[in-house]
Amino acid sequence: MNNYKIAKELLEIKLLLELSGDINNAYAFENSALSVLALEKPLIKFPNIDFLHPLAKEEILNILELGYSPLKESLEARIPKVLKQMASIPGIRVNDVLKLYNTLNIDSLSDLERSIKSGKIKRFFSENFEEQLRRAIFYYESTTKELSLFYACAYANAITLALEDAGNISVAGSVRRGKEVVNNIDFVYDFDEQNLLKEITTSFDIVNFTRKGNLIQFRDIDGVQLKFYKLPKEFFYSGLQYYTGSKQHNNEIQKIAKAKGFEISKSGFVLLYANSEEEFYSKLSLQYVPPELREGEEEIDLAISNSIPKLINLTDIKGDLHVHSSFSDGLSTISELHEEGEFLDYNYLAITDHSKGLRIANGVSGKLYMKESELIDRINSARYNPFLLKGIEAEINYDGSVDVDEIMMSKLDFAIGGLHQFSNTRFENTERVKKAIKSGIINVVAHPTNRIIFVRKSIEVDIGEIFEAASKYGVSLEVNLFPNRMDLSTGLIKEAKRTHVKYFSVGTDAHNRGHLHFMKYGVKILRRAWVRKEEVLNTYSLEELRDLLCVKTH
Repeated sequence: MNNYKIAKELLEIKLLLELSGDINNAYAFENSALSVLALEKPLIKFPNIDFLHPLAKEEILNILELGYSPLKESLEARIPKVLKQMASIPGIRVNDVLKLYNTLNIDSLSDLERSIKSGKIKRFFSENFEEQLRRAIFYYESTTKELSLFYACAYANAITLALEDAGNISVAGSVRRGKEVVNNIDFVYDFDEQNLLKEITTSFDIVNFTRKGNLIQFRDIDGVQLKFYKLPKEFFYSGLQYYTGSKQHNNEIQKIAKAKGFEISKSGFVLLYANSEEEFYSKLSLQYVPPELREGEEEIDLAISNSIPKLINLTDIKGDLHVHSSFSDGLSTISELHEEGEFLDYNYLAITDHSKGLRIANGVSGKLYMKESELIDRINSARYNPFLLKGIEAEINYDGSVDVDEIMMSKLDFAIGGLHQFSNTRFENTERVKKAIKSGIINVVAHPTNRIIFVRKSIEVDIGEIFEAASKYGVSLEVNLFPNRMDLSTGLIKEAKRTHVKYFSVGTDAHNRGHLHFMKYGVKILRRAWVRKEEVLNTYSLEELRDLLCVKTH
């Protein structure tokens, strides 16, 4: 069984546990599922899976041995089907599902839709909730589903692993270009299509497929579209370039190719033999254009003059600057996180547990933080990389003060400030963040828009004012890589750069050791925003980072 299917099972169990009221174990299953999705190789090839939560580990072993999950079956037998169905609607929280079920006695999705039409939802809840529900149901019932970049990459990785022995295969399209939300996953391949059909239909939950020319298109049980374009072996890299897109970029490439005497295939790719994409661009007298930049903006003009900047790479990353441990709401101990950081060859990790004001996330008290600080000192005394930075994800209070006391301040190497409890107005939220920026306490603004993909675009906040304040006071902005956040987005990173924000801080927001592997997906977002190595704090050595980010105390 592939990683994507295993993770889907864990996420379904998570949902059922949440509906049954077992929030802690639901959280453990969700974090374990995300860790499985982040793996580069099949889970079944690992000698042990002790890096996962014990309950999730036990259930995975059951799934692999029995072919099903006994825990899932027992939960499904106890929980009404309509609850699971409603909880599967994107953007609708489990608490809302339970209120709908208990308040309005809804027992089917059609019953829910009737309650919307009759005005019941508006009367018992609110007009805003009714509109949110209406949009969510429309999306849920549509035949084509969207995926965030993390899930799309994980799905694509499972597919390429399943087919890696068949011949050349590569992810293409918007996933390869690093778009944060995609509505299909594209691939190119050069082997017998019967091998493709057999593997995809047997290993993944495929509902149907169609053929047209060199394209085989599958639709899975969740409505995700998988597109496979067959290419001649000699034109594999030309085809990879074409099917990566974008359309605007390809239009310019075709004009240049025709001017140089190359023909265009019926499918659209240039009939140019090359052993790599780098060679393809070189034969057109162009600098290589990274996939993330191929959006038909200014990349072709820059490629002609050999002026495309050197973008950040995963190998430039020297550490993770947003990590949670079991001292707050993380599932891994600090020692386990250190061990995983060593595996990733990091120079440093910032342990940034929640401050005491965020009780829902088990925020650490001053007394507990002293114990955490002592543990970090003991681990660092062994002088093994990564060095552990003493950090905090401090809550920005309603009055704009930062939830860090003087004793804690004396121990801190690094402070992130963020909103998790929101004010009623755009002005209030904005002023709170600006006051925290001006305080001299925080080095980084965490997940600046507080968006949750498919749930909310952003909280009410004037992001432009926050960018200006961060630029003026030398505070960095976070690019938070937790899969449902991806905050800042590509577009806002570009906007922040135009506002002269000097540095970005990249954090996985890991709550499990496996989450440290989210970094590779986030680098694509940075590259898509034309970010260079020197603009990212995580690319500096420990000594350089300390010089840049001494906690400000005024």
